[in-house]
Amino acid sequence: MKLKLVWFIYIMAGGILGLIIPSLFVLSDMLELGVTWDLSSIVWTIQSQNAIKFSFILFPILTGILTFFIIEVKRKTRNLANANIQIKKEHEKAEESARLAAIGEMAAGIAHEINNPLAIIKGFNTQIKKAVEREDFSRLDDFIGKSIKAVDRAASIILTLKNVSRKTAPTSLSSLALHRAIKEAEEYSSIDFKSLGIDFSIECRDDYKIQCSPLEFTQVVTNLITNATDALELLEVKWIKVLVSEQGKFIIIDFIDSGAGISEDIRKKIFEPFFTTKSPGKGTGLGLSLSRTLIEKQQGEFSYVEGINTHFQIKMLSAQN
Repeated sequence: MKLKLVWFIYIMAGGILGLIIPSLFVLSDMLELGVTWDLSSIVWTIQSQNAIKFSFILFPILTGILTFFIIEVKRKTRNLANANIQIKKEHEKAEESARLAAIGEMAAGIAHEINNPLAIIKGFNTQIKKAVEREDFSRLDDFIGKSIKAVDRAASIILTLKNVSRKTAPTSLSSLALHRAIKEAEEYSSIDFKSLGIDFSIECRDDYKIQCSPLEFTQVVTNLITNATDALELLEVKWIKVLVSEQGKFIIIDFIDSGAGISEDIRKKIFEPFFTTKSPGKGTGLGLSLSRTLIEKQQGEFSYVEGINTHFQIKMLSAQN
């Protein structure tokens, strides 16, 4: 009812405004003819010309309708702007939910993630103890250095969870020797590829360097290696290849395994927080969604490549440019 009243007022206001134009026509004719200014003269002037009679009917209707549409467009534009603001708020809420889901995803499997570096620390401490008992100190520096790296690895997992819990967490980038980083990620994964019958290979030039956050990048690579190993568990032919190439100012890192790829229905969901095809307790707590977030924070790209085999690709800025 209120809206109809508004429309009526719009049309009436436009109609009144529309009377001004034919009135100007009448005024012009009366001045030209030099008739007296009285009601009968005005009526005679209006009746003497069809154009003026027509304009007194048409112009109020047209200006009324035009006024209505102009104000209605403004009203709908205002409503659309309000709707866009609401959509933006809902989008922010969705991003917040996704971020919290990613935290939950990490928290759910963080024990598994930290167990890897803890196992490495325990193993090297055992080696240190045995070396001390034998009074063989030749490899102590090596054992201690690797233990410290494992401690850094555990600390990076906690730091990543802390950073993701914030809306904005600045990532410090530095140069990283890629071949060495992939080898360290292989070591951090604590996977015995030979015993599992997996042929693991790396094709990367020693001089390739990228701009990244070393701990977070290594964490993503470790996760990809672990995911590939889990996926190959029931296959007869098992291999994982890490292929590195240069593309302009970028370094492309391809992770390909002998799996038969990912089906389209699952492929649509693999980067969603909390989504996993693994059985309960086998998830790493990192997830592909968070892996992509970490890579994008480092000005890189993380994607799945369709093909015969399972193929993930990371694109990072070269540190050599």
